[in-house]
Amino acid sequence: MCSYCGCRNIPLIGLLTDQHEEIVNATYALRMAARADEQERAATAAKHLAELMHPHTGLEERGLFAEMRKDEMFTEHIDSLCGEHSTIELELDAIAGGNLARIEPLLTLLYNHIDREENGLFPSALAFLQDEQWDLLQSGTFDPGSPEAPPHPSNVGERVEFTEAREH
Repeated sequence: MCSYCGCRNIPLIGLLTDQHEEIVNATYALRMAARADEQERAATAAKHLAELMHPHTGLEERGLFAEMRKDEMFTEHIDSLCGEHSTIELELDAIAGGNLARIEPLLTLLYNHIDREENGLFPSALAFLQDEQWDLLQSGTFDPGSPEAPPHPSNVGERVEFTEAREH
């Protein structure tokens, strides 16, 4: 996980990074189920991972990504990350349905995806977002139905709260 630029001191990015750590930790159960070739255990682990991913990707796509997408410099990268969110969701569904062969490709995609966010997008957000954009994001009152954000069923119509102080 990134620790070089200070972006984790921003409450939203700190929260997203903490969620990444929880997601990565949850992959252990999936990896162990794959090694033991235990379909039921893999399905349970995939469902748990999906439960962690769904609100996380909603927060990214409706919050930070929506603000960054306003700058054409980031649109293609954001679209790519959103596409990976969809692929991760589909892979988790396939694993939950019994396809254990999808575990290793999923884990590779997930780890690379998190790396792209933490060592690319998050530091870029720190450098390029304006104070007004951070104020909006930090207020937790950004519009989850904003036309700049792609629809994500995890938080349509919800207020997002994440303003606690961070220490890292």
